[in-house]
Amino acid sequence: MVDSGGPPNPDLKTQLKSALNDSNLSEEGFETSKVIALIDVLLQEGDTASTSTITGAGYSHTFPSRKKLVKRIKTCYQFVIKNKAGKEAMWYVDMKKKGRVSKGKSPFKPDVTIWCSDNDLVALATGEINPQKLYAANRIKVKGNLDKALKVQRIISHEREKILLAGQVRINPSPPFTSQETYIIMNEKKKHRNLHPPQFLYRNRSPDLV
Repeated sequence: MVDSGGPPNPDLKTQLKSALNDSNLSEEGFETSKVIALIDVLLQEGDTASTSTITGAGYSHTFPSRKKLVKRIKTCYQFVIKNKAGKEAMWYVDMKKKGRVSKGKSPFKPDVTIWCSDNDLVALATGEINPQKLYAANRIKVKGNLDKALKVQRIISHEREKILLAGQVRINPSPPFTSQETYIIMNEKKKHRNLHPPQFLYRNRSPDLV
C-alpha cells in the first residue's frame, strides 16, 4: 500500500528511539549505533511476516524478512569500529543463525571480522561509498572470506531506504554527500516535505533480496 503523503509511520519512530536507548545496541560517541539500531528494527519487523513494508510520502518499499536474510547471507559479521576520539567499540551482525544484531563480541566465531572507522561505516550505510572502494583504499580491514565480507552491503544498502523514510533519526556521514547523492534527512523540528527516493538508493540493490 502506498502512502499518499504525510510524515513517516509514528510506530517506526518509536521503534527507532527505543532501539537507540537500548544499551545492547548503542554506544555513546558512535554514529554506528544508529545504523545498528536501524538494522535491529528491520529485523524485528520481519518477525511477523515474510517481508515488511515501510511507507513514506508517495511510495512504499518492502524489505526482506529476517528469515530470508539469514537464508541468503548465512554469515556472522563482527565489526570493530573506531570513532574520531580513537575509542573502539564492537558490534556483531548474526545473519547465520538467529538473524540478530548486538553490541559486543559475537558469542560464536564470526565468519568475517571487519575493522573500519565510525565515519566509514556510516558512509556505507548512507550510500556514499561501497566496501570494494574502502578495501582498495586500505580504509577497511577484513579477516575471513572476502566475498562474504562484501555481502555486508546487502544488509546495509537496504538501511539507506529506511534512513530516508525514518528521517527522525539523523545520521551524519562525513564527508558530505555529493550533489548527485543527496537525500533529505528530517528531524522532528523540520516541516515534512515530500520525499522521492533518488536513484542511488537502488543502484547497488541485490535482486535476490527483494
